[in-house]
This record gives sequence, C-alpha cells and structure tokens, in this order.
Amino acid sequence: VLPLGILVQQQTETAALARGERTAQAVASGLAVAASLSPSLPPSLVDLVVATAGDGATSVFLPDGSVAGPPADLSPAVEQARAGRALSADAPGGVEVLVPVSGPAGVLAVRTWVPAGELRRGVAAAWLMLGGLGLTLILAGVALADRMGAALVHPVAALAAAARRMAGGDLEARVRPVGPPEIADAGAAFNHLAGRLDDLMTAERESLADLS
Repeated sequence: VLPLGILVQQQTETAALARGERTAQAVASGLAVAASLSPSLPPSLVDLVVATAGDGATSVFLPDGSVAGPPADLSPAVEQARAGRALSADAPGGVEVLVPVSGPAGVLAVRTWVPAGELRRGVAAAWLMLGGLGLTLILAGVALADRMGAALVHPVAALAAAARRMAGGDLEARVRPVGPPEIADAGAAFNHLAGRLDDLMTAERESLADLS
C-alpha cells in the first residue's frame, strides 16, 4: 500500500507540472509568433497572448522588469529564465514553471504558477482508499490465519483429550483423523495404538481366565 500511495502522489505531481509546462510552452510559442509579426511587441499584445492561457496563473516578465498578467515576484528562478534557461523551481506554496522567449528588446520569461493544492489534488482521497484497502487486507489476513490456526489446533486438542481419557482408563477413546495430513496421520496412529492396547488387555484377561 505504501509504494502505491507514493506512486500516486508522484504521478499527481508529475501530471500537475506537465500541465503547467504545456501552458507555459503555449504562451511562449504565442509570444514568439507575436514577436515575429510585431517586432516592437507592445505590452497590450503580450497581455492578449497571456489572456489566451485562461488559467489566471501565467505571467510574463518583460525585459524592462514589468510584469504582464497576474502579479508575480521576481525570484532567482525568474532571473535564470531571463538568462535563457527553462526550468521548474520550488517556491513557497507551489512550483514555478519558467520558459524563456527571445523578444526584440531582450528575453521574456513566461512563468506559470502551479500551486501546492494542484500538486496534491486527489492524493488524500487516494491515500484513504489505499488505507482502507490495507485495513481490509489485514482483517482478511487475520480471519484467514484464525481459520488456519483453528484447523491445526482443534484436531490436536481432540487428540490430547482422547489421550487423557485413555490415561484415565477409557480404552474406547478414539479420535476422528482430520486436519492437515501430518495431524490426521497422528490421529490414525493414536486410534491404532488404542486398538492394540484394547486387544492386549483382552488377551491378558483371557490368559488370566485360562490360568484360573
């Protein structure tokens, strides 16, 4: 269960980051096309391209330091993206996905914000389901172990009780050979022993009667 839970968590994080990367790449491609059509790349055109993302979590850092789209802080990761490097970086409350775009006035940095809640969406429910599965497996294992234990203990207890009855003088004590093959064989051997003792006692009584 634990490896499955960890795998679900990793897959959820990977899927959320992949969505953020696709959004950032789409905006970066749109900006590249816009830059090819309009060498000046006015801020209004950048805002239009950012608006096409429609997620409210994508911003563009322009070469002059201004930000198009939702407000965002200029982090060290953004500085690396403005230097021409695409990357993903952890930040308080989530992850920044950054893609650089070469513009007429310099490098723009497209930033898509992936919040921590998106990285963990559905993970808690998956852990609850897996925990329930683990508990069910444990209960089923306990029940199965109890039945297997009973299959071993009951024939042995019956054999011990029959031995005590025989020790008390009950030569008619017998057991029903049941259970695993080894225990059933022990029960059959006990019955054979009891039968032999009964035969010996009968032969001894007959010998005493003949002597009398």
